[in-house]
Amino acid sequence: MRAQRRLAGLVCGMLNASLPAANRDWALATRAEVAAIDNDAEALAFALETFWGLGVPGLGCRLLRIAVKLGGDDGLGQGLPRLGWRDRLRYWPRALGVASAFGACLMGFAYLAAAGAPGLYIVGNIAALGLGLVMLALVGRSLSSTAAGLGSVLLGLSLVLLGTAAFGEGASGATRWLRLGGLAVQPSLIILPAMVVGFARSRTVPSVLAMILAAGALALQPDRATAGALCAGLAAQWLLRPDRRGLIAFAASAVGWSIALMRADALPPTPFVDGVLASALDVHALLGLAVLGAMGLLLAPGLLGSLHGADAQEAYFAFAAVWAALFLAGAAGPYPTPIVGYGGSAIVGYLLSLALLPSRVPEVSDGRSAVHGDSRAPPDPSLRLAQP
Repeated sequence: MRAQRRLAGLVCGMLNASLPAANRDWALATRAEVAAIDNDAEALAFALETFWGLGVPGLGCRLLRIAVKLGGDDGLGQGLPRLGWRDRLRYWPRALGVASAFGACLMGFAYLAAAGAPGLYIVGNIAALGLGLVMLALVGRSLSSTAAGLGSVLLGLSLVLLGTAAFGEGASGATRWLRLGGLAVQPSLIILPAMVVGFARSRTVPSVLAMILAAGALALQPDRATAGALCAGLAAQWLLRPDRRGLIAFAASAVGWSIALMRADALPPTPFVDGVLASALDVHALLGLAVLGAMGLLLAPGLLGSLHGADAQEAYFAFAAVWAALFLAGAAGPYPTPIVGYGGSAIVGYLLSLALLPSRVPEVSDGRSAVHGDSRAPPDPSLRLAQP
């Protein structure tokens, strides 16, 4: 068999592997068409064109399905995305968040390698990404469609922040870390973003108390960046739905942030953790642009999810506001740059905050997702595809 013909057969095999099971008869029809074309070059060109038109979207669809499962949206009886998912990507913002986390982490690995960071830093971020995905899969399923008892959970998490301020590990007057074995973690980056998103879903008395305690804890630590992120997230919520509980929480966060700003913060910047954007620009302008791109990518789930109805907008806007504030703090001062810089706490915190976002997969009467391309009627493999 000639090389071009063998390559065309390989492309057909790749097409079959990339398509979801319900669409694989398209691969059979393509193989039949390729076999019917006498000219090897034309057969290869047709196979490549078909792979570009069907295989690449099919591969993206399969990857999106994995992300949907990790996000917990597959447990709602609404089906998984099929071909034609791109124009309805907004229905899976949590899945988009998983993809964004992967993309931003890859850009972060590139930055760490180019900036000369120790290899263990990259390994640590990879481990944090794996842990965060596990937590997302577990927590996402339990909190996808209900906020029952969420206020009590938020109250418990606020006590963790208070405990960190009182008994945590300190450096240069700041007490923001807990030591787990030989690993120092920053609880505020892990749980605060999720708490803010959770408050958008459950504005109960325990939730308000949790926000007040969190604001006080961050002022005591002090943690200017995270205190500012708390204030930004609660401000976004209150602007969308002004009520007394939201105002109390926002006012407490504003007071807490003001106190944190007034307190001395002499902690020196840590290489590869703080000031990542400036460091990346020093290495190369393109690396700096990649870091900026990663920051924008991580905000996409919140901005995309906000296209839904008002019942979900608060949580998605709060998500975007919290992470935007953390990115701005990392760019403007000696504060950690989430996800892109070294540090597993922010990676776990990002994925955990995704788990608190309300699921927005659309429901249709037959229990499947309302996405274009859901038709189960496959093409007849014996029919030839029309060539352009």
